[in-house]
Amino acid sequence: MGAIKAKILPLAICLGIFAVYLSLPTRNYYWDGIPFALQIEDAQKLAPSLIHPNHIVYTAAGYLAYRLVHALGFHTRALATLQITNSLLSAACAYLFFELLMFHLGSAYLSSVLTLAFSFAATWWKFSTDANSYVPSVLFLLLCFHLVLPGRSSRPALAAVAHTGAMLFHQLAVLFYPVVVVGLLQQTSLLSRRRRLFVVLQYSAIALLLTGTAYYSGFYWRQGGLGKQGLSPFVSWITSHSPDASFSRDVWSDAFYSLRGHLRLFLGGKPVWALRQWPDFTMGMSAILVVMLSGLLYRLVKRLVKFGSEVKPFAAGAPRVNPSLKPLAVLLAVWIASYLLFLFFWLPANTFYRLFYLPALVLLLGIWVARYEAGRAGRRYGTALMVGIMVVSNLTFEIFPNSRVQSNPPLALALEMGRVWVPGTLVYYSTFNTDDWTIRYFNPQTTWKKWEPADLAALDAELQQIQRNAGSAWLDTTALDLVLSMPGGSEWLGKHTPRTNRNPEPGPQSTPGPLGGGRPENARFELVDNRRRIIFQKIGPA
Repeated sequence: MGAIKAKILPLAICLGIFAVYLSLPTRNYYWDGIPFALQIEDAQKLAPSLIHPNHIVYTAAGYLAYRLVHALGFHTRALATLQITNSLLSAACAYLFFELLMFHLGSAYLSSVLTLAFSFAATWWKFSTDANSYVPSVLFLLLCFHLVLPGRSSRPALAAVAHTGAMLFHQLAVLFYPVVVVGLLQQTSLLSRRRRLFVVLQYSAIALLLTGTAYYSGFYWRQGGLGKQGLSPFVSWITSHSPDASFSRDVWSDAFYSLRGHLRLFLGGKPVWALRQWPDFTMGMSAILVVMLSGLLYRLVKRLVKFGSEVKPFAAGAPRVNPSLKPLAVLLAVWIASYLLFLFFWLPANTFYRLFYLPALVLLLGIWVARYEAGRAGRRYGTALMVGIMVVSNLTFEIFPNSRVQSNPPLALALEMGRVWVPGTLVYYSTFNTDDWTIRYFNPQTTWKKWEPADLAALDAELQQIQRNAGSAWLDTTALDLVLSMPGGSEWLGKHTPRTNRNPEPGPQSTPGPLGGGRPENARFELVDNRRRIIFQKIGPA
């Protein structure tokens, strides 16, 4: 009966986690998720456009998942497919994490509570319901970690395969290399130095061969080979990154962002904004949170009164690690340090990069909690209460708000434009920016065309043809700015703006629906605030 319970419990927990993820998919999408989905839906087959050096197999794997779902008769869009897939893979991470905790701590209670702490930590929860490559990469890291645990037989080849899988989904998984090396050295501690070195070299060689082959194959497919410049183009390609990504030398700023990042990793949200947008829900959940916090405070005060000035029982039991878990603690410390040192200087404000060592943080916390719980008479469920407070807080101020359209104003604008843009609508752009990604993805009935060169006479002819075909044409922000920057552009725009919008009424009528209460017949829609400037202007023949 106990064996059956041991198998059912983690499955039940993971199914529950998966159900929660599915019920609250984020609408405040990670900025890479929309272009992933666009590339997948635009591709007619596995194509070089699906290859990206930072996450070389993710979009291709997403394409295969998208096609598989459609082959099974479910006509979900690529973005939803990626979100559901991530939720499923995150639930699998929870299962592996529970098994890891149970193996080392031997407590179903602590394993369950800490698995929930990992699964419902703010940033992990949000990204588990989004489209991104971090979740599958961490899943492979957990598989690799299982293979290098202390006390288990070394399997360098399998560890190399698992680590390669993680690196192919995201390059940052390469920082897990020291963890695998230390793990293999621990597993082979009884062997000779030469044999231990051979095991490490075997793992390193296989991982390098597999990863190098995959990256060069992707480079060859995407770029067409090395050419006459040797390895330089290949190295530049695999180390490419966004222009704003760089190492920081401001130690104090890096320390601040690192501390803030760890806090946001577990707790997130904007309470004031959530209260303003959804007062009833937020007030109700906040009341539950206050009750839970009051219970935790009562427990702390009761303990202080009980022990008085005798701090020794707590201080003596809490920080120590069970000797049998010290090799595991060393491995976790290497895991955390590898990422912590790099991310202290590389984009420390990006909290989502810290997902790569979130499992190590929670597991190290579990070792500490297990030691603390072992020295107490009876269980009082303080750990469960603290995790419950975290879960309720994240649900109230982070996850529920992000599952609403209001959390993503460009999405709200895109949905509003969907009521105006009929099939066959043509949108001109000069630069296809991140705002356009969202607007275009949620309006698949439109066609987007790069306006280049900026020839107003040629545009006049196109507008005449569009009118004859009973279509409509619009300028996005970048195309509009280009027209206005040209000699005579303002006058041209005045002549080619539909009469319904040449003299728009003052006030919020220039913006649509929930963004300003505008009218569908208006030919200008905009979302302009201190963070973004999105404008769509309808144009027609003079």
